[in-house]
Amino acid sequence: MPLETPRHPSGLEVRAFSSSGCVVVRGAICSVFVGGTLLGEYDDGDRERGQRNVLMVTVANSGAHLGRLAEAFRISDDYLRRLRRKNEAGGLGSVLLLRQGANSEVTPKQRAAWCAQFAAGMTPKVVFREQPRRGCLTSITFTHQRQLHLPIDLAA
Repeated sequence: MPLETPRHPSGLEVRAFSSSGCVVVRGAICSVFVGGTLLGEYDDGDRERGQRNVLMVTVANSGAHLGRLAEAFRISDDYLRRLRRKNEAGGLGSVLLLRQGANSEVTPKQRAAWCAQFAAGMTPKVVFREQPRRGCLTSITFTHQRQLHLPIDLAA
């Protein structure tokens, strides 16, 4: 069972995994501390999980309680076990490669067409239904969200 720490009024969340180790969360940025020393930081909202995985495996190999460590990093015990096995077999470089989601099979031309349809007022579901070769609704929705929140250069 993880060591519970109340949320700080400033919005910090502290997730302890040992008496001297914790993950401090400020928004989406997570900082990993052991013995008062910052080991590293990672962005919890980032799809690339390599930096987080390296920090987790490094702390796990130092003798931290694995269940508490998994809870502090908000992953399952089984996922931590798989990361540790992958590290044992191939070193830290092998856990750098794990990322969320699959490699995209959507071409830049297809994304540009979707963005044009979004600009014309179509919703992701309507764009999905109009695809001659049914694409993935998740990819279409993700592209729509990126268009709403990030500047997208369609010429690139």
